[in-house]
Amino acid sequence: MDGLLQKINTDAVVSFYQRLINNNASDMDKCIATVGAVGVLSLFVFNPFGGSGNIKKSKKNKKRVVKRTIPKYEPIIKKELTDEEKVVEVKRKFNEEYKKDAEQILQSFDKNNEKDVYKKGFLGEMLMKLLLELDSIDVSQIEDLEKKSKLKEGRKNTIHEIQGYLKQIDALKVDK
Repeated sequence: MDGLLQKINTDAVVSFYQRLINNNASDMDKCIATVGAVGVLSLFVFNPFGGSGNIKKSKKNKKRVVKRTIPKYEPIIKKELTDEEKVVEVKRKFNEEYKKDAEQILQSFDKNNEKDVYKKGFLGEMLMKLLLELDSIDVSQIEDLEKKSKLKEGRKNTIHEIQGYLKQIDALKVDK
């Protein structure tokens, strides 16, 4: 029975295409051909199998993609501190954690040493973070003039000290 249906379908398709090729197609043949052509074209235009035209692979064959998250900028200094305490904390952090390394890298920097190049970049970033912390301190809201001028002077001196080291570190040449 299946062989008979296949033979009938094959004969019908062959005669259909012969009528189309010989320009003897009826209106129904033309409609069928148009619908078929539109169907095939729609597979290329409106690809239901994904963007690349390939059928999606099973989960077994898929590579696992690990998303890396970029850490959000976190301030070095806690927000709960007063402006005066922030200036003191930035100065302390610079003196205790970065100043010694900055002086060491300025004295013995080797542009061919990978660790020195990394340390130069790291110190540059950390000093910039400290400067950003100092920059976030708003002295315009302080009404007490003596307190305001003291805060401005401390902030200014700390900024100049950090900037002095940062300029020297940035001036170190690195081969690319």
